[in-house]
Amino acid sequence: MNKIIQQLLSLLKEHVNQNNNEMQYNQDEIDKLLSESSLNPRKKDLDSMYFLNRQLLNENSDFVKMQLELSEFFEKYKHLFPSIPAENPIKKSSDSSSNKLLMLTVSGKLTFDSTHPKFDNPQFLDELLKYYETNENYEMCDKLMKLRKLS
Repeated sequence: MNKIIQQLLSLLKEHVNQNNNEMQYNQDEIDKLLSESSLNPRKKDLDSMYFLNRQLLNENSDFVKMQLELSEFFEKYKHLFPSIPAENPIKKSSDSSSNKLLMLTVSGKLTFDSTHPKFDNPQFLDELLKYYETNENYEMCDKLMKLRKLS
């Protein structure tokens, strides 16, 4: 039973990551369409890509909610599942200074810009994205994705 539930959590996480990759690809295509020299980008293509990204975001929201519910369930009843370690995306970081920087950044005490100590660290950016995705702050995810493209 424990193994099945862990596999389910892993599958949910992988699917969210796959959707994120697909949304990034779609956004790149949208950017290409918008930068074309023609005056009118193909509105139908843009609309369908925006619609697909919206669907993927909604799907991710459902998958993340399910992950959180399962994780909270295990945390609440961990005494019944001793072989399942409680997972928290933020606690996964083995580097405590990185974790502190992450907490300072998400709390707004440290701005994530070119002066941030971990600005050029792709792993830190991934942790930030995971945090905001888990907390369904898709506006921040979008901002971080744009920052990633610029760097």
